Amino acid sequence: MQILAEEKCIPIASLEPKLHEWCIRVLVAEKTPVRTLQSGKTQLKLVFIDDEHTKIKCIVFHPDAPDLDEVLKLYKTYYIGNGKIIPLNRNFPIMVDYKYQMIFNRSANIKATEKEEELPLDNVYQLTPFAQFPDFMGSSEDKVDKSLFFVL
Repeated sequence: MQILAEEKCIPIASLEPKLHEWCIRVLVAEKTPVRTLQSGKTQLKLVFIDDEHTKIKCIVFHPDAPDLDEVLKLYKTYYIGNGKIIPLNRNFPIMVDYKYQMIFNRSANIKATEKEEELPLDNVYQLTPFAQFPDFMGSSEDKVDKSLFFVL
């Protein structure tokens, strides 16, 4: 079922395993290269973020990983629906605050947003304009050593 429309989108925080027929508008915040497992099958991992800065991990397994790798571009915004929502496996020590993860296959609904509907990149990274850098740094001189500079 195709329900990809802005007025039907919900926040990532509202997703849960028993929810069906949902749509989220998300930015692809992280994306690994397609990885070949020992079994010879492929896997793709992504992290999506919405306009409320909530994240969800997504895994795409073989044989769909290479196809969806071509569709989903890093830092682009999409309407997504019909992924399977499952609880995050807490058996492994991981430092994330996700409650659930999403499993994707070819039946997932994916639609790129129009340019004016894209989520801003500052949803992913907390950016400080260079002109505001002295205010950001405050009076502490040791902060300069721990800061990462990007000048474009």
